[in-house]
Amino acid sequence: MPLALGFIEEIEMVLKDAYRADGNPLAALRRRYPGVRFSRCDTSDVIEPPHRENDRFNLYLVDDSSHCPCITPDPARATGLLIGDK
Repeated sequence: MPLALGFIEEIEMVLKDAYRADGNPLAALRRRYPGVRFSRCDTSDVIEPPHRENDRFNLYLVDDSSHCPCITPDPARATGLLIGDK
């Protein structure tokens, strides 16, 4: 199921709070949003432009609707999120 743009903005706020609190955003996201796929990596591992960017992380939209997951610029196709640590 695609992620709504408002939901993605909500995730960004949760991420900002999680980085301030303990630096472990995946734990906070997985507790709050079970069933949504989240991954984390270093921004240097991703060549595609981020959907959102701030001083602690980049947020990438992931489309895993086909055989191989890929980064997508289209929020309507996003089924998961990749957090790129800076």
